[in-house]
Amino acid sequence: MVKWMEREVKLPLEEFTKVEKSLGVLLPQDYIDWFQRYQAIENRDAHFLINNEPYHFDEFYDLYEIPDEVEVWYEEDQQLKKTNLFVPFGFDSALNPYCFYYGQKQESPIIIWLYLT
Repeated sequence: MVKWMEREVKLPLEEFTKVEKSLGVLLPQDYIDWFQRYQAIENRDAHFLINNEPYHFDEFYDLYEIPDEVEVWYEEDQQLKKTNLFVPFGFDSALNPYCFYYGQKQESPIIIWLYLT
C-alpha cells in the first residue's frame, strides 16, 4: 500500500497558475488537488499496476522545477513544444519521467511514462 506524506501547509493555487502561465497550458485539476495536499511517497517505493505491469514511481517534481525541465527538453526545437508538449510531474528511480502529454489541441492531457535511455 502506498502511503503519501501530507503537506503541512496546502500549496496555494497561485503557484500552479504561475506554472500554467509559463507553459501555456492548464494542469489537470486532479493533479492540482492532489499535489496541493501531498508532497511525497513515505518510503519512496511505490509501484502502480497498469495493464498488470508494475511501474515504479519515485517522487514528484517540485512545481518550480517543471518549467525548467520543459525548457531543457525543447531548447533545440521550440516549435515542437507548441504542438507536442510533454510536462513532467514525477519520475521513477532511474529518473524516467512521468508526464502530462498535451497534443496539438493542448487540452485534457494524457499521462505517459517516458523510458529514457
